[in-house]
Amino acid sequence: MNRFGFVVVAVVCVAVAITSHAQQGLSGKWQGTTAQGRSVGLELKVSGAELTGTFTRDQQSANIAEGQVDDKTFSFTVHVDGKAATFTGRLAGEAIELTIQGSKNTVTLTRAK
Repeated sequence: MNRFGFVVVAVVCVAVAITSHAQQGLSGKWQGTTAQGRSVGLELKVSGAELTGTFTRDQQSANIAEGQVDDKTFSFTVHVDGKAATFTGRLAGEAIELTIQGSKNTVTLTRAK
């Protein structure tokens, strides 16, 4: 293999490893509190670009639907009491910044211990 081919293969391998690490970093249990004092929790599983799991606010849980992951960002929808709510999030180091569609408020979640 010539030098150029080797460099291309190395760059692709590093990119795949970084993306895989970021996606696997989302998997697990996360918890936080809104500015109004409501508890929020996520239990996430990542498989490729698909995100599944459970969203919990206070004591009410809902399955994640339409979950997607793109590098360190993700989105999903939950259905509670016949209403749909769409969330976007971002993995920021050891925390998740979560926002509900239509709101400027962000909830920071940390990995549950």
